[in-house]
Amino acid sequence: MSAIGRRSLLLGLSGCLGFPSLIKAAVPPPLLVSARADLFGDFFVTAWRASGDPVFDVPLPGRGHDVAVH
Repeated sequence: MSAIGRRSLLLGLSGCLGFPSLIKAAVPPPLLVSARADLFGDFFVTAWRASGDPVFDVPLPGRGHDVAVH
């Protein structure tokens, strides 16, 4: 495995700087993901966009304590 040379690094960075719209399009928008309970005592993992729009709501068999990326 070879190290990245200065020239390769600069060429790669210049390519990234030349196409910011492609880089932005490749990065998904952030989500807020949390475990929650509803008024009936049912538990869910829910995700929202930064705008507040819900993305998904997955029922859980019990109380959620943490979220892990899988």
